[in-house]
Amino acid sequence: MMFNIKSQAGYSSGGPQVSALKKKNASSKNSQENSAILKYLAECIEKEGLTAARLFKQADKNFNQVLTCDELKEQVKVSLPDYFAGLNFKKLMKAFDQNNNGLIE
Repeated sequence: MMFNIKSQAGYSSGGPQVSALKKKNASSKNSQENSAILKYLAECIEKEGLTAARLFKQADKNFNQVLTCDELKEQVKVSLPDYFAGLNFKKLMKAFDQNNNGLIE
């Protein structure tokens, strides 16, 4: 074939530069998703006259100063019932969980 792009020097279909670019784009997308879901939650909390600190404190039923996904979900059901259906809790936890230990600290 006359125009075989893969055989041209310097082209790599899955080389380190392409892989790094894909990771950067995925990271950027995740960051945008995290920002959007956190912004949505902040708007919901504000509309209900709450603060993030108060919601956290109310959700922390065992007073260990960390929240599990279940604790967060239960408190949002109580405090923000009108917005509960609009939240994706897996994405919300991922946005809050900075060290990937499955908890909000």
